[in-house]
Amino acid sequence: MTDSLESFKTQCPNCGSTNLDEEWEDIDAVCSTCGFVIHSYENPDSHLTSQNRGNRQGTGTEQTTRWEDHHTVTNSTEQRIASAFESLEEIGDALHLSNDARKRAASMFATLAKKNLVDGRSTEVVVATTLYFAARQVKRPRPLARIAEEVDTEPNKIDRLSRSLRSELAFEFKSCTPKDYLPYLCEELGYEESVEDEARTLCAKAEESGLTNGKSPVGVAGAVLYLVGDKSETQQEMAATVGVSKETIRLRLKEFRDGGLVDD
Repeated sequence: MTDSLESFKTQCPNCGSTNLDEEWEDIDAVCSTCGFVIHSYENPDSHLTSQNRGNRQGTGTEQTTRWEDHHTVTNSTEQRIASAFESLEEIGDALHLSNDARKRAASMFATLAKKNLVDGRSTEVVVATTLYFAARQVKRPRPLARIAEEVDTEPNKIDRLSRSLRSELAFEFKSCTPKDYLPYLCEELGYEESVEDEARTLCAKAEESGLTNGKSPVGVAGAVLYLVGDKSETQQEMAATVGVSKETIRLRLKEFRDGGLVDD
């Protein structure tokens, strides 16, 4: 066996990771780092991958290709994985998720598929749930309602599955603060950096005053942005953007005023 083939059998051809999971039927391995599926070690041209990615931060040219451009899907398992990874990229694009978050989500899906935990579940809901986890892990969370919207499902379906995965597989589910939601929400609302900076300052004051204790972080972030933004959004519109009720925004605003955080 040549040195190049030996290297191929120990490294992921997509990301270079040596963390390969070879406990699969019908395929040789799945990269636990980025989710790349290696169909055959002996035939390097027959890999499954969702994309050949450039740098998503803008320092490269992204070249998107479908799995089927490289390999004909031969069984239902491969078809499920191929479909999931295509869905992951589509949802990731819509939510402006980083490449790191997408790789984490792909690795989670590969773990679930190996354990047959995707059977009987909507592929898109499972993918959405892994992205929900991954976005929190990189401290750039997305509103649950916004993720659910992308797969046309109820937020509680993703929430129930996420609770199950936390319990059964101990997937890391990081807690997030209102400030963690600000970059995405400001981008969605078209706010300038100065608005985000002001919102961060107000969020910090709210946390120090204990006004965020027991409250939904994204709801707090929405109320803060309503206060410091250009007021082009109504409370109802802000609530829809962050995925909470109008009443939630109104209550947070009242608490801020009662707590002396802002003037009446």
